[in-house]
Amino acid sequence: MPLDLQISRTDPSHRQIELYVRKQIQLGTLKTGERLPTNMELARRWGVSCTAVQKALASLTTEGLLARAPRRGTYVRRLSEKANIGVLFGPTLSEETAYFYRSILKKLRLEIDDRNSTCRAYDGLSSVAEGSEAHQTQVRKQLMSDLRNYSFQGLIEFSPDMKWPQEVDAVARLPKASWSATQHKTDCSFDAYQFGQDSVRFLAGLGHKRLAFLRTSWHLAQHSDDLDGFLDAIKALGLPEPQIEQLVFTALGHDKEREMEEKTERLIREWTTGSNGRQWPEAILVNDDIIMRGVALALIRNGVQVPSRVRVLSFASEGVNLHYGIPVVRFEFPTSLVACHLTDLLWKRMQGEPEPELPILVRGKIQNPN
Repeated sequence: MPLDLQISRTDPSHRQIELYVRKQIQLGTLKTGERLPTNMELARRWGVSCTAVQKALASLTTEGLLARAPRRGTYVRRLSEKANIGVLFGPTLSEETAYFYRSILKKLRLEIDDRNSTCRAYDGLSSVAEGSEAHQTQVRKQLMSDLRNYSFQGLIEFSPDMKWPQEVDAVARLPKASWSATQHKTDCSFDAYQFGQDSVRFLAGLGHKRLAFLRTSWHLAQHSDDLDGFLDAIKALGLPEPQIEQLVFTALGHDKEREMEEKTERLIREWTTGSNGRQWPEAILVNDDIIMRGVALALIRNGVQVPSRVRVLSFASEGVNLHYGIPVVRFEFPTSLVACHLTDLLWKRMQGEPEPELPILVRGKIQNPN
C-alpha cells in the first residue's frame, strides 16, 4: 500500500496526516473497503507519535471517509455508508412515563443526521428499568451483538447504571458522552441551581412569600443544587422560612405518581389542620414533572383552587406537555440543547479536540401556565 508521506515541521503532524490520507482517498489510491495499517505501523512509517495518527484518523472517521469495526480495523468507507452512533437508555422508552427520554431521542436523531451519521437506539438497559426482564435481556444481547458486528464511532448514554457501561466497554471501547440526573459524573446537566433560584424570584415577584418545596429522592441521592438555589434566593429576598419536603420514593412510573398523591394529601391535611406546626403555603414548587401529576391529582381531589388558593410551579422539559388538570407554571428546560451539547461533545471526543468545562449546564426559563 503506497502511503509515502514526508512529515514537515511547518504544520501539526496530525493535520498533515489528515490532509494526506484524505487526498489519497479522493484520488482513489486508497479504495473503498481497503484496510489501513495499524496506528502503530503508520506512526513508525511516518516517524510520528501514535497519538498524531489516532487523532488524524479519528477526524477522518468522524468526517465519514473512514470507518472502524471490530476485527476489521480502520478501512475506507463507502460514500453511502453512514457512521453509526449508539444511543443507550437505562429506562424503557415504551413506558408511558418516559416522556423526557422519548423527546430527547427525537432531537438526537436530528442532530446526528445533520452530521451525516445515523443512530441506533437501545433502551431498558438499566437493572432497575421498568418493563419485562425478557425485554432487557433481549436488548442487551442485541447491543453486544451490534457492537461486535457494526462500525460504531461513538456512544451517547442516558441514565447508565453501574453495570452495563462496563459490559459495553468489555466489547468495544468507544468515545462516549453521558447524561445522568442522579450522578455527579455527567457531561451535561440541567442548571438545577438556576431552577431553584429563579423559581423563588418569580413566585416572590407575584407576591408569594410562604413557599413549599417538594423535592424528589433522585435529587437527594447525589446533589442539592436546586435546594441551594432555592434557599439562597429565600435568604436574599428576606422571605419567611420555607417548608421543604424531601420525598423518598419506593415506586416507579405510575406507582410513583400515586405515592406522590398520597404524600401530598397528607400535607394538605396538615396544612389545613395546622398539625406539626404547618400552615398553608402561598405557592408550591415541584422539581419533577412526573410527580407533579400526583401533586395535581391530590389538589383536585381535595378541592384546592389553583391559583387562587395556592400557586404551583413545576420543573418541565421542552416538548413534554403533560396534562395536569390545573394551571401549572412551567420552568422549562430545552431538551434540544441537551441533544446539541451531547452530540457536539461526542464529536469533539471522537476527533480528539479540546472539551468545554464539564458538566455543560443547560439553563431553563419560566413559561406561561398551561
